[in-house]
Amino acid sequence: MPNPTRHPIVALVGSVRPGSYTVHALRVVLDDLAAREELSVELLDPAEMDLPLPGRAPTPDVQRLQSAVRGATGVILATPEYHGSYSSVIKLLIDNLGYP
Repeated sequence: MPNPTRHPIVALVGSVRPGSYTVHALRVVLDDLAAREELSVELLDPAEMDLPLPGRAPTPDVQRLQSAVRGATGVILATPEYHGSYSSVIKLLIDNLGYP
């Protein structure tokens, strides 16, 4: 659980490919942010989560994702580009954030 005296930053990675350059780039950013005393950082990796397709019942990972984003001061979305758009993985993360 994040320290309440620090501003929580949550990072969502839009790639599940092993050795992803997106993850490497995101870790550079998170390492820099983690060095700041006023921030706490958390990386949510969809490769380690059970995220259902839209219309399916939420899993405990969905509740954890929603709670982390709801409590964050800032959210970083990191995704590779696929054919001029974002990845299906980042779309799945966004879909599982719920509405509204």
